[in-house]
Formats: sequence, C-alpha cells, structure tokens
Amino acid sequence: MRHKYGSSKKIGLPPGSLVYTGDKLDEDITIEYFAYSSEYYERKLFSETRDFSFFKDTEHLKWINIDGIHNPALIERIGNMYGLDPLIMEDLLNPSQRPKIEERDNFLFLVIKMLFLNPENNGIQSEQVSFILGKDYLLTFQEIPGDIFHIIRKRLELGTGKIRKKSIGYLAYSLLDAIIDNYFLVLESIESEVDQLERNLMDKPNKEHMVKIMELQQKVTLLKKAIFPTIELTLKLTNEEGEEFFHQDTKFYLKDLHDHSVIIYENMENLSSRFGNLSQLYHAALGSDTNEIMKVLTVMSATFIPLTFLAGLYGMNFQYIPELDWRWGYFALLGVMLIIFVAMLIFFKRKRWW
Repeated sequence: MRHKYGSSKKIGLPPGSLVYTGDKLDEDITIEYFAYSSEYYERKLFSETRDFSFFKDTEHLKWINIDGIHNPALIERIGNMYGLDPLIMEDLLNPSQRPKIEERDNFLFLVIKMLFLNPENNGIQSEQVSFILGKDYLLTFQEIPGDIFHIIRKRLELGTGKIRKKSIGYLAYSLLDAIIDNYFLVLESIESEVDQLERNLMDKPNKEHMVKIMELQQKVTLLKKAIFPTIELTLKLTNEEGEEFFHQDTKFYLKDLHDHSVIIYENMENLSSRFGNLSQLYHAALGSDTNEIMKVLTVMSATFIPLTFLAGLYGMNFQYIPELDWRWGYFALLGVMLIIFVAMLIFFKRKRWW
C-alpha cells in the first residue's frame, strides 16, 4: 500500500532523485501542445515517445500540458529541455505536494490543487497541477487525464477574450482562476448538502444523518487543505513574487484571485461552524424523540396503575369478597376500569402531558 504522502518510495534516496511517488502507473500519457499569438493558433497532441524538441523552436507563445507524470524519463527529458533543476523535477513527480510557489532565474514554479465533483457519487476528487511559467512558455503537469480547462482551450481556439492578446502570464492566471472558481462550485455543492441535511434532521433524524455529517466534514477538510495554502500562494503573486513573469496588467487580475481565495476560506469557516450546530440538532432531535416515547410510556404506565390495583384487589384469595356473588360483578368491574382509563387519558390531555 502506498504511503499517505508517497514518501516511502524515496526513503534512503538522495535529494533530487526522480521517482514517481503516486499510484497512477497504468494511465496513458498525452502531451497537448498549443502555440498561439493574436493572429496565430496551433494545437497538437503527442504521445510520450514522440520527439518534441521542436517545442522550443517556435516564435509564438507556448502552452504544453502533460497528462501523466508517472514516467520519470519523460519528466527528465522535458526538464532538461527547459532547464529545470533536479529538485523541481522531483516535485513534479510527487503528487502530494502542498500548494506553493518557487522562483528560479528563468522560470516560476507553482503547485496548486485542482478539485472537482465526481458525477457518479458527488464526492470530491483532488488532483495536483504543477505550473512551470517561463518568459514565453507555460508547462502544466497533471497526474491523470481530464481537467476543468475546457473553456480556456476554447477561448484559445476561437481567439475570444484576452488570452491570445496578452502575455503567457495571463494564460497562467486564467488557468489558476479556473481552478479557484471551481472551488466555489465544490463549496456550493457542500452547502446544498448541508441545507438538505438540516431539513432532514428537522423532519426525522436517524443514524445515517450522523454518517452524512462526518462525510461532509471530510469534504470541507479536503477543501480547506487546498485553499488555505492557496491564499498564501496568491498573496505572494500579488506582491513581489514572479513579477518578471506576470506583466503589470496581469498583476491586477492576480489580486482578484487572492480575494476569491479569502472569500472561499471564510465561507468554509462559516460552514465548519454549522457542523457543530448539525450535531447538536441531531442529538436534540433524537432526545426529543426519546422524550416523546418516554412520555407515551409514562402515560400508559400511569393509566394502568389503578387498573392493576383493582385487578390485584379482586385477585386475592380471600373466601369472603362481597362482589364475588354478583351476577354482573365481572362486567361492572370492567366498566369501572374502562371509565378510569378514559378519565385519566382526558385528564392527561387537558394538562397537556400527552
């Protein structure tokens, strides 16, 4: 079984050793290549065996997206082409990195978590996306195929928006913006589940609701792990970090990223506080149901006390009990018992004890 943080595969190895620490060894690797400018657009798909040294020959801006990081030899080839140092390539092969930003002389290294909803079970899936941002190129590395960048690709193809008119840094911002905006969708999904759970708890609580509370708490914890370091990352981008890779007009948009990150985190804090209220509501609702049951049982017990007394009285084995010789004594006693039973129910009802 793989270690939680993927570090067991690297025990004893020197720093900079290129070892994939994930578990997606059977995924196909595809390389998506974009070259573009305001007047030019080109898109190509390649396999990991293709010679792609020509990636550096074009005069246009380039975005190269690699789906699959389990081939250290491929990462090394690309890394050598773009002058990545061994520590950066080591981080690219480790999908358990914390979101962060590191600046080198000729590129900027970014790591962020991409979260999206699984349509099959409405669960949250997390995937690491690594960015290598140079002066005229952007490399993105993902562990598995599939992402949330479809709109960005479409805007590149159609030439809509500002992407093809601005620097490569604006493309990096657009991808980061898509990732953080998707956090809002995940958060809205969790909030919707919490609202529904509150209504269910008010209606009729059961043990499954407590399990649901725990599941939602785990989702929020996953979202927190992704967004909290992202706040730090976006804050660095709005300050001095990477200023030579993001033009001044792009810096304005990066501040918006930071604001969105803070808003998401604040909403998550509010959502976390609701879980305590949900737990209290669950136990209160269960306690209320228990009280109702105990109230009914108490009423039933109280009404049968005088009936039990009468039954015990006439069940004694004395030879001389006056009513034993009455022809209708048995039915008279039943009638008295019934009157007492009804009278006590009416009394409890008027006192609102039942």
